[in-house]
Amino acid sequence: MIYGTVPMIALTMSPGPGAGTVPGRVSLFPLADLIDMGPFGIIANLLIFAALGFFAPIRFAVMASPLRMLALGATCSILVETAQYALRLDRVSSIDDVLINAVGALLAGLASRRWWHTPTPSSPPTPVSPPSPFSPASPVLPVSSVSPIVDRLVPVPVSPVSPVSSVSSVSPVSSVSPVMDRLVPVPVPPVPPVSSVSPVMDRLVPAPVSPSADQPDSSSPRIG
Repeated sequence: MIYGTVPMIALTMSPGPGAGTVPGRVSLFPLADLIDMGPFGIIANLLIFAALGFFAPIRFAVMASPLRMLALGATCSILVETAQYALRLDRVSSIDDVLINAVGALLAGLASRRWWHTPTPSSPPTPVSPPSPFSPASPVLPVSSVSPIVDRLVPVPVSPVSPVSSVSSVSPVSSVSPVMDRLVPVPVPPVPPVSSVSPVMDRLVPAPVSPSADQPDSSSPRIG
């Protein structure tokens, strides 16, 4: 592409006999200079960007379009004609050169159409539904993958259950102690010792005991 285009541009940019002294000339009337060009000039203008039009769509997929090839040839030709006018090369900057150069690039591109680099349409990805956790075919997560999940779990605070609060009748010692301190002690009479009871026992008069009917009297004579 480069080796076929650069030499043709160099021939187009070759200065004429009055380069630098003759002012630039412009021809903006289409098809007015075709007779002056002749068959050789028309063929030469067709081949200037033929290599660029032939290899550009093969190398770049974005250029694989006839309209883009025509626009590429016209743009490059306008740049060359503008340089001829600005550098005063004793050449005519003609609109016919732009048209023929663009047509030459288009024809060369169409000749290489079977080798154009066209991007293949990619098929959309198939959506994959996530496996159900209750499916028997679901894979079992290894311990190494579960461990980070377990580490991120936030523990729920659990209030401690007091065993004393469940029994309403039993009060702790700390709550009973103030109540015990407020109780008034009842006076208990002292028990008399044994020494104080002994004089009382000495003053007691023994009562006479009558003999029992089953026990014989010793004063009565025995018979038999």
